[in-house]
Amino acid sequence: MRARPLLQVAAGLFAVTALVWWLWPRGQEWLRHASPVSESRPAGEPAPGAVMHEARPAEPSQPVAVASKDDREESSSEAHHDAEHAPPRTADLLLYARRPMSAVPHRVVRAWGASDDPKQLGLVGAYVIVEPGMTDAQLIQLCRDIREYHRDANVLSVRILDSEQAATYDRHIDGGALKNQHQVATVSRDPTIGVDDIQVRGELVKP
Repeated sequence: MRARPLLQVAAGLFAVTALVWWLWPRGQEWLRHASPVSESRPAGEPAPGAVMHEARPAEPSQPVAVASKDDREESSSEAHHDAEHAPPRTADLLLYARRPMSAVPHRVVRAWGASDDPKQLGLVGAYVIVEPGMTDAQLIQLCRDIREYHRDANVLSVRILDSEQAATYDRHIDGGALKNQHQVATVSRDPTIGVDDIQVRGELVKP
């Protein structure tokens, strides 16, 4: 009687073993199909679904237009009839070299706004150098000639000095003290503020 249960147990174990042996290779195949990501890929091969981005060299940034120092100074000078910081302009200097403003000896070292076309004249200014010791009569004549020369200018600001250094140095150094020391005459015209005069060595002269 005891031999029959033992045979039944042995038969059951055999059946389970046979079933496991039959299912084992199929189970591995099922697992591979169910988990494709787990399969090994060649080195460097991107994962499925990965988006490829082409590496591109960085493009150079576009240049930014920046106003030069001379342009900024010229713009600021136009806001004030005195044009203290107006830069030297080659075209203006060539114009004065070709057509001097007066027969009285003088030399223009800085200038802005001059033109052969009266319609183009707006703010005109210049720094003029004369020899130290020039007489008042010569300075008055020079100023009148300059005023007549620029009769079509809307605004006129010309400073006459007896020192080139005082006309060209950076006035921020001393607040303009050197310029004022060597300034011997001015010619100014600005209808918006009612100015139209000539000054020689601090004295107002009739135009």
